[in-house]
Amino acid sequence: MLGLLFLLIVLQREILHKRALMRNDICALECGIPKHFGLFYAMGLALMMEGLLSACYHVCPNYTNFQFDTSFMYMIAGLCMLKLYQKRHPDINASAYSAYASLALVIFISVLGVVIGKDYIVFWAVFSFIHILATLLLSIQLYYVGRWKLDVGICRRIIRVIYTDHIRQCSGPAYIDRMVLLIMGNIVNWSLAAYGLILRPKDFASYLLAIGICNLLLYFAFYIIMKVSAQLISSVYCHGHRGTVKSFCCLLTNQWKDNT
Repeated sequence: MLGLLFLLIVLQREILHKRALMRNDICALECGIPKHFGLFYAMGLALMMEGLLSACYHVCPNYTNFQFDTSFMYMIAGLCMLKLYQKRHPDINASAYSAYASLALVIFISVLGVVIGKDYIVFWAVFSFIHILATLLLSIQLYYVGRWKLDVGICRRIIRVIYTDHIRQCSGPAYIDRMVLLIMGNIVNWSLAAYGLILRPKDFASYLLAIGICNLLLYFAFYIIMKVSAQLISSVYCHGHRGTVKSFCCLLTNQWKDNT
């Protein structure tokens, strides 16, 4: 029911947006980012399927059937992260093929973990390596905001950047706030990978779900912090207050009042 209600709300918003475009509403034409409702529909369908598969699991609950209850939870977490990224960068969003191929890979790893991942050390080593590698690749994608490509020349470019920017010139990161937040996210993910590799929890589906929820919350916090910091910086430059503690406190107070 909640998934159906979510779909009806999205449909209503899409109809209102189309009517505003037909009226040549200035807010709909020139304000905000372009409206995309496809991911919202996918999230609503995933919520409906989550309810259906959760009902199937609770008919005969056991360890093997628990993957039915969690499979679409992974989908919902991935779709929420994609939607947050689309809100910030509507022009460089991931393609549907790569996004759903990644989600299918997550489901496949979940099935393998439930079937063979209880005490199989090789599986946990491979999974931890994939987890850390995916974390690094996504961190690079978020740091460079889509200006970085994964291809055959990636290793050569990484070595060149490390040599020119950090060894030869010893220059710091161009985006310090973004770098600090991504380092914190990597610490959390590396800790989760080490926890899985060392302790090898029995319930792999819950462990994988914890990774998805933690990353969703981390990216949600990253989204809010980057958005608020961008608004504060633009407000500082617009009002001419640069670097004073008094102006920064005033901006924080105004931001809090606007949000409440």
